[in-house]
Amino acid sequence: MIWNPIPLAALLTLCTVLCQWTAWRFRFPALVLLSLCGILLGPVSGIISPEAFFGKNLAPLSSLAVAVILFEGGMNLHFAELHATRKAALGMIVFGAPLGWALIASGLYFIAGFSLPVSAVLGGLLVVTGPTVVMPMLRQARLNPRVASVLKWEGIVNDPIGALFATLALEYFTSAVIRHAPAKAALMLCGAVLLISAVSCLAGLLLSTAFRKNLVPEFLKPPFMLAAVICVYAAGNAVQSEGGLVAVTVLGMTLANVPFPAFEEQRRFKEYLTTLLVSFVFIILTATLKPETLLHLPPKIVLFIIALLFVIRPLTVWLATTGSGLSAKERLFIGWIAPRGVVCVVVAGLFGPKMAAAGYEDARMLVPLVFAIVFATVVLHGFTIRPFARLLGLIPKGKQGVLIVGASPLTAALAEVLIKQDVPVLVTDGNWHSLAPLRRTLIPTAYGEALADSFTRQVDLTPYSYLLAITDNAAYDSLVCSRFSYEFGQGNTLRPPEEDEEKNRQTIAQGTILISETENFTELQNKLFSGWKFAATTLTEKFTYGDFTAKNGSSALPVALLSETGSIRFATAHGSWAPKNGETLIYFAAPQGFLSRFLH
Repeated sequence: MIWNPIPLAALLTLCTVLCQWTAWRFRFPALVLLSLCGILLGPVSGIISPEAFFGKNLAPLSSLAVAVILFEGGMNLHFAELHATRKAALGMIVFGAPLGWALIASGLYFIAGFSLPVSAVLGGLLVVTGPTVVMPMLRQARLNPRVASVLKWEGIVNDPIGALFATLALEYFTSAVIRHAPAKAALMLCGAVLLISAVSCLAGLLLSTAFRKNLVPEFLKPPFMLAAVICVYAAGNAVQSEGGLVAVTVLGMTLANVPFPAFEEQRRFKEYLTTLLVSFVFIILTATLKPETLLHLPPKIVLFIIALLFVIRPLTVWLATTGSGLSAKERLFIGWIAPRGVVCVVVAGLFGPKMAAAGYEDARMLVPLVFAIVFATVVLHGFTIRPFARLLGLIPKGKQGVLIVGASPLTAALAEVLIKQDVPVLVTDGNWHSLAPLRRTLIPTAYGEALADSFTRQVDLTPYSYLLAITDNAAYDSLVCSRFSYEFGQGNTLRPPEEDEEKNRQTIAQGTILISETENFTELQNKLFSGWKFAATTLTEKFTYGDFTAKNGSSALPVALLSETGSIRFATAHGSWAPKNGETLIYFAAPQGFLSRFLH
């Protein structure tokens, strides 16, 4: 067993990185790998024993990590995106949460055979659907915006609500005073939640003001924000047990919807921190399990899990979204996707021992049952979210889309040929007048500064797999590629080279170079003005890519390849380029290049 904190930290960090990388590389749900890792390190091998190492500090440290996780989730909740899903999202929160609590608690009592107190507490915990699992699933599945918005809001907002439901039930069944005056206790809980929300909102406004007025230097902003999260969490817990979860969620939502300088930079820092914390917490908590407990779950508990997945959740969603404007397919899909995450596990770890100490023996099954449900939902929903969405038609159809930053005659010509090949294209620019010629030719445009914090709230990035930053400012193109490399991936953010790219490689290194290191924006635009045009041709056995290059030589530049399945690949300075027959080649050619094409 490892007792030294340095080797333990090194081991956990290594396991975290390897599990997250494997999940990304092979499209596995990360929590599944983290769970297996925790079981191998804990009960199977005995390498780590969290309870022996952390002692009584395990629960509060886990709760603090959850606070940071929920704060980061709250920073993803923008009110502007609710215009199309307001009724559905509010229905899932206001009506769906208490309805789900009642139905889940009833299932635990009548199907699983738990006592009423344990059923009420566990029912509250299982209301949560976990942003730590939902958000990665949504990024992987690339669903239509309406469904993604509902799942995101439910997952983030219902986390603290479910914890409060469980807290209310726990205090009711463990406190004789509260049982004698339940109405008064409920009223006091509502008052505490309102007070916590108001204080957290005020804290968010003060933090925003301090950042906007430069009262906090840039290098102190991330730690300053982290300190604010911890203080708000501690204050919320001082007012009401588990009220800190509400506090940090409201704080994150406030910062997401008020003017906040460098918002994306701060949110990105919290995302990195959250990835580490989720992994650490899940490995450590899984390591506390006893394998024999999970392997010998009573059949009635397995029956309850089946009922939860296929009856209780779909019924809750169907009733909560009635009249919301969602289609039957959208409601069916949301009724299936409900993975539980780390928040559910942590709160179960806190409340299980408390209820067992109060004399409820069946509370000892609380943590193993929660882990079984988390594992089952993450596996089932993680591996079926995209196939099921595709089956229901909830994934935007067509070819991979392209977002072009920079409006110019060059990008207009490129966008036009892509659109003719049915490729979704959006051209964005911060200059309204630069977009006017594109609007007149019916090319889809979006007015907005790509580097502004509000850009991702204004523009839905879901349909687009590639970003092309093509302007007359190479440094700006590099900044745009750097800004969006997280959303699109380093290899899917492309830009023309700067003049003398090789000499300036140390100063501009963001984004993959489009076409070649010699074809910068000025060169391409000058060729356009001299008569070069973008065009497309399909490669066949009779006219291969070798035939194309032999006929056109240096008078044509390959730009992209469209496969028959709808995927797109752009020509880059250093990437491999192996066109296949059946693919459509998009190229940029001089007038004689077009003549060669028609003579083949």
